[in-house]
Amino acid sequence: MLLLVSVLCAFGCMVASLPSLQLVLGGLRGEGIILRLEERRDKGGAIARIPIFSFRDATGVEHTLESSFVSPSRRAGQLVPVLYMPGEPATAQIACFAELWGVATVLGIIALLSLTGAVLVHRPRPTSNAAC
Repeated sequence: MLLLVSVLCAFGCMVASLPSLQLVLGGLRGEGIILRLEERRDKGGAIARIPIFSFRDATGVEHTLESSFVSPSRRAGQLVPVLYMPGEPATAQIACFAELWGVATVLGIIALLSLTGAVLVHRPRPTSNAAC
């Protein structure tokens, strides 16, 4: 079971990292600004503050997007680095480690811990040769 969890999480890690890898390798860099933080409640009643940011693309057109990552350290008026694919401003993300790699990192850690657990559970146990 732990091995299955490990394989699924490792696969999820790879899938989750592909869009970020594409942005880092082929994306354009820009500077954005946090316009506001929108408060939203989840089903459990917890409040999440979603950063709404804007940036200008290489042609000078301004775009306003919602961050895909909730960060308690963000504040209105804060300047942020932005990555986006050329000709696809809707792909923009705030260029910070947590936003780009957070989900992939968590899944990778779970995969590693699950694999370690599977190895420890299924390792051969030493036999005792002592006479009774």
